Amino acid sequence: MIDYKIKDKFELQHASFFGYTEEIYQKIIDRRMTSDFAVENVLAEAEEQFITRIDDKYAPVGMWRGEFWGKWIISAVRACKYKKNAKLAGIIRKSVDKIIATANEDGYIGTYQNSKLILPCTKEEGLRAIGFRCDFCWNIWCEKYTLWGLIEAYELLGDQNILESAEKMAIQIIDTVHETGVNPCETGTFFGVASGSIMKPILSLYRITGNQRLLDFAIEIADGFERDDVRSIKLIKNSLNDLPIHLWNYSNPFAVAKRKFDNQKAYEMMSCFEGICELYRLTGIEKYFVASKKFYDLLIKYEYNRLFSVGFNDRFLFASSVEDAISEPCDIVHFLRLTEDLYRLTGDVAYLDYYEKAFLNAFLASPTRDGTWGARAIRSMSHHVAEYDVVDMKHNQCCVNNLPRTFASTADLMATANENGVFLNLYLPSEINAKKAKITVSDGYTQYCKVSVKIDATEAVTVHFRIPEWSIHTTITCNGTEYKAHPCTYVAVPVAVGESQVDIQFDNTPRVQYCDLPRDMLPLTPFYQMRYDMHSPAEHTRENRATLCIGPILLALTTQLGTDWRTITERATVNGKCKQCTATPTNHEGMLCSYDVTFEIENGTETLPMCDYASASNRFVENDFSIFV
Repeated sequence: MIDYKIKDKFELQHASFFGYTEEIYQKIIDRRMTSDFAVENVLAEAEEQFITRIDDKYAPVGMWRGEFWGKWIISAVRACKYKKNAKLAGIIRKSVDKIIATANEDGYIGTYQNSKLILPCTKEEGLRAIGFRCDFCWNIWCEKYTLWGLIEAYELLGDQNILESAEKMAIQIIDTVHETGVNPCETGTFFGVASGSIMKPILSLYRITGNQRLLDFAIEIADGFERDDVRSIKLIKNSLNDLPIHLWNYSNPFAVAKRKFDNQKAYEMMSCFEGICELYRLTGIEKYFVASKKFYDLLIKYEYNRLFSVGFNDRFLFASSVEDAISEPCDIVHFLRLTEDLYRLTGDVAYLDYYEKAFLNAFLASPTRDGTWGARAIRSMSHHVAEYDVVDMKHNQCCVNNLPRTFASTADLMATANENGVFLNLYLPSEINAKKAKITVSDGYTQYCKVSVKIDATEAVTVHFRIPEWSIHTTITCNGTEYKAHPCTYVAVPVAVGESQVDIQFDNTPRVQYCDLPRDMLPLTPFYQMRYDMHSPAEHTRENRATLCIGPILLALTTQLGTDWRTITERATVNGKCKQCTATPTNHEGMLCSYDVTFEIENGTETLPMCDYASASNRFVENDFSIFV
């Protein structure tokens, strides 16, 4: 194994959830991974694409059926490790063998008949081939997920044959790109970001094998994100120059009038920065680290939306300037992954506030509550978009297959450790097998902003408790001793051998968050409205409206709690008018948390039932909601 030149500040510790989060995750595992239906329909359909190979049926346009198997396998491997599920390990084993058996002699494993179809066509050619202007070529993108899935399966199963197949496949990709004589970022679609995102699994494979060609290829991709002579989005160059992402253009980023909105494809771009962070760990080249941090800062400044996600329906379009919000769950997944990367590289606790709010709100709103499906896009009001029959697939969809791995990743991030002790980062109900201690986190954080943490220490250890940025007043005690706490820091608590209990009361004051966006963006421009209404019409805000948070939770009005849709949409907003807000906790089955909320304004008071945004919206039936109050 190749050592990193740059070490992470922390090591991840393993946790197991219980309660609301565990229930949803277990349903996904049961219904989309281990059931007979899952194996015979979901997985079999994804496997079939490697046999039929019809993604280039309409060449020179190439489709993306090949991505679903890799996404499913990555999620399944993470679930298998999390659950130590022998049945799921057997399912993964059989599926990997099937996919490896489809390989060409040169190592290609994919869903294109023409394995060398990697260059984008012209949009006119796309129009002639499939009826609309596009330059799709997803071959390397699909191979990325297949390669990644094989690497994950190797790390789970330890089978050398899997590793050899993965390495042979990677070398075939490199050879094919070099045969074209272009930079890897000039292949595929979306001006290099789809193909360029293969950097992360390429580097994972390099760490295992030490094959220098893999590292060289990753550096070649990174160079393509800087060089002016390469037809690509300049991810590194533009980040280092602090250029707002919605202004990026592969030729002239300042040509606003001519900018192409399809350049700023959100989760593909964030996927590339996962690779760039990994390249920094392996090479120690500082500009990769600086570019990644600056890119993240640009996300927060220009693309952070009111769901605590980023982007506007899988595009970076200055989402922070628009009141209505819509996010593709894949964007949420990769925003979380990049956030975790930067936390581990920097040790900056502030990243965890972004992680926590994105996970508890936007992410948990994305899978259906019964675990059978998920959203293609989550909205700020009306209803989410659930997409079926994508590229003629009945049982697979990109976000649905991608979501499950984030549960396991979040469990690993619950606590981290280094030579200074254990750091408790998130407060979901869980049991954590941490360095020198077993930690049990109680329920109560999301509903009451209150948590009890039991620590069974095998050695004396310092446990550091994260205090979120929104908790202005926090009370923390350990075995009767009170500790001072300040927002956006860790509180260090020395714990002796044996059992200890830490009780934390975070600030549970309701926070009415006003909106004062310029109205020239609202209602949405025709382009934004098209992106918001994509696949199904939705309600829109007609004026600036407030939102409400308690702790890390974004609250919502929902017809599930008996409020009719007309009341939700036509009531007067409290934006700029709320003198006081109070919330009384209530209990509703199947919801993470709920309250009766009273708003006091000049003309009197109004009390409404509200619940967390995720629970308000994740039933995917006749279920309307709004985050606006």
